[in-house]
Amino acid sequence: MKIGQSSAIARISGAAIVSGTAWLTWEVSRRLWDDGASSDCTTSADYFNDTAFALANLAAAVALASSFLLVRGALRWVALAAAIGAVASGIGNSVEHCVAESFFLLYVAGALTYTLATCALAAGLLITGRLGRYPGLLLLAAALGLLAFDSERGGAAVTGIAWLGFAALLVYLHPDDAILEA
Repeated sequence: MKIGQSSAIARISGAAIVSGTAWLTWEVSRRLWDDGASSDCTTSADYFNDTAFALANLAAAVALASSFLLVRGALRWVALAAAIGAVASGIGNSVEHCVAESFFLLYVAGALTYTLATCALAAGLLITGRLGRYPGLLLLAAALGLLAFDSERGGAAVTGIAWLGFAALLVYLHPDDAILEA
């Protein structure tokens, strides 16, 4: 692998760990520390939950954007679209809750783009085997976790575990590329 590609594995793995941890934090926090009004930006729980959601999406965006260096052809642009969707979803949700309800459209469009493009990227990884087949399966689980189980039935936990598993498999399958030398 080229130097940029080698550091991309480390960047993807690190961002996936942050994303997975933030998804799990969001899941636990919403269950244990919520005011019931669900993100009306009046309590510290609302701010914390919106921040965890935004961080989970932004870290996923870094992982997806970094995969741009590792895939070829149309998959590169699919990875970029997934990253843009993740950013729009994370920011749109927080802004919608705390600033203006009309940003709901940014959240919905971003979440839809993130989910569909990440599923397409996962399918491409499964077909090409570029990063290994199992990382593609876990990326698919990360994309569909919230959609399949929704946020009230543990979807964020499924998504978080899938991102953590994705990172672990990348490090396992590409150990020399996952460690940055000082």
